[in-house]
Amino acid sequence: MTLEWFMKRFGNALRTKTGTVFIAEYDDVPIGYVLVTTEKRPQVGLVAYISGICVVPSFQRQEIGTRLMERAIDWAKKQGVVLVENDDEIIENPGAVSFFEKLDFEIFHRGAYMSKDLRAAESFTLSEKLRIRELQVEDLDQLLRVRRESFREFGPWYSEPDSEEFKQGMKKRIGRDDVKVFVATADNQVIGYVVCSIRETNRANGDIRVVCVLPKYRNSGIGTALMARSFNFLRKNKVQTVNTVTETAEDFYKKVGFKADKRFVRVRKWISKR
Repeated sequence: MTLEWFMKRFGNALRTKTGTVFIAEYDDVPIGYVLVTTEKRPQVGLVAYISGICVVPSFQRQEIGTRLMERAIDWAKKQGVVLVENDDEIIENPGAVSFFEKLDFEIFHRGAYMSKDLRAAESFTLSEKLRIRELQVEDLDQLLRVRRESFREFGPWYSEPDSEEFKQGMKKRIGRDDVKVFVATADNQVIGYVVCSIRETNRANGDIRVVCVLPKYRNSGIGTALMARSFNFLRKNKVQTVNTVTETAEDFYKKVGFKADKRFVRVRKWISKR
């Protein structure tokens, strides 16, 4: 973490007071901190994110982390927050999970970091009847509908993105060489899509950002076809390894050749439910 990265990520929240940092000191020397930021989430309300908590090793196991968290949660309550979440996934760290559970946080999602070697031969076949093409501007409203309906079962924090922000973000991907949005269509309607990209810092690596298919079209090979189109695009650009993070579709990714590299959990604490 550099100061430049830190200020780019959190500077605006601190300047606008939608976030704050609490520091623990011993003899006027900082020994730990917790960073908390807030954000309005559609259909949920104001959410606080614990975006970093750490204590110098020689001062750990002295309840300093607990006291920092208590201050952060108290601050969040005064802002009118309804939900507190840990902003980062907890990766294979039972101690960290136990720490949050003692503060009445619950595990609400489990997921995995996954990867696939694109140099390996494929083990699935595709239907030639499916139509997969690149995203067009006129698809944006339908794309938003697919996103909402596909993720509704996982709660509003997945299924209710800001409409204009979502469409503008997808629009900016159209026509680019390093990222593609492929859509599956039926009866001139978008029924699924996938977002894939080539990493700027290491072009031998790529990412699948999201893949989703309308519920009534699932289990018919559409998701697999979308992934295959992504793999072809990445291979043509000499990408060797494609990565993804999933909390909802690990079995699907395994089906198309991914393996789980690391597992993680996400935790949250409700302050009040609306």
